[in-house]
Amino acid sequence: MHITLTGSRGSGKSTLAHRLLSELDLQPSGFTTLPYTIGGQRRGHYLHSLVDCPDQINDLPISVLQAPGRSIGIPDTFATLGVSCLNQSLTAPSDCILLDEIGRFETSVEPFLTVVRTIFAQTDKPILAVIQKEPLPFLDELRAWPNCLHLDLDQVEQASAYQMMLSAWR
Repeated sequence: MHITLTGSRGSGKSTLAHRLLSELDLQPSGFTTLPYTIGGQRRGHYLHSLVDCPDQINDLPISVLQAPGRSIGIPDTFATLGVSCLNQSLTAPSDCILLDEIGRFETSVEPFLTVVRTIFAQTDKPILAVIQKEPLPFLDELRAWPNCLHLDLDQVEQASAYQMMLSAWR
């Protein structure tokens, strides 16, 4: 069973995903994206691979804040570390694959999109995917992927969403 979580910024998508992993004691492969700061100021986000990628440096930036509310993406990180991480995740000894999060910056990186589709098409490992709520074709495709539980945290209360996720996972 694959699960996708979407919702507006700050709706608790990542928090809910990590709660499920923690409470079920699941060891994921995949990636998470995290903010980075310089001098106490948020400057962008980086991609952290949850699996070893021998040919890549981990924790590479995926975005740089140019001005308040305006970031630019770094496509090379998705084409290199992102692709390597996802390919490794397919065969890594893990309980599931975490994609936290997929957004607008990577939607132009075809090698990354191809491997994400490959991961969604496989059924050996469940996927828990956090997807930004933006009207972009690739993000829309993932939010509508067949045979997935799709939860929009703007429409489903968090406690209910969590119970649906637990039921689906079991």
